[in-house]
Amino acid sequence: PFFFGHLTAGASGGAMPAVPDGDDSEAMANAPLGAIVFTVAAPGEPPKRFVKLPGDDPVVVGRDPKKCDILLESSGISAQHMELVVLAGDGAEPPRLVARDTSTNGTGVRHGPKGPLRRLERGAPGSVQDGSQVC
Repeated sequence: PFFFGHLTAGASGGAMPAVPDGDDSEAMANAPLGAIVFTVAAPGEPPKRFVKLPGDDPVVVGRDPKKCDILLESSGISAQHMELVVLAGDGAEPPRLVARDTSTNGTGVRHGPKGPLRRLERGAPGSVQDGSQVC
């Protein structure tokens, strides 16, 4: 599994939400309006921070070092296992971060350390929030 931490979104035309970590606060202050700033922590790797707007290329997670932004080494992980994508909000809704399963083995999301594991439908967006665990 890997984790998403300090997930924060800047809503278009609105104030930036409070962020618990000084580094994320700086990243949010410098992020374009409407961007989502998120951090991905994979086992054995230093956390990576991303700043993405709706329409930006996805963050690709998997085993293929030539095609993936986040590398995971495990027999159950596909070459391009999943994507993290920022979708535009509807109307007054801010943009949101979603996970999209692109694997042959399946991907699940757990919201919080004790939440149930919810399997994603292949290709369909599944919500990801602060502290989500993806397996």
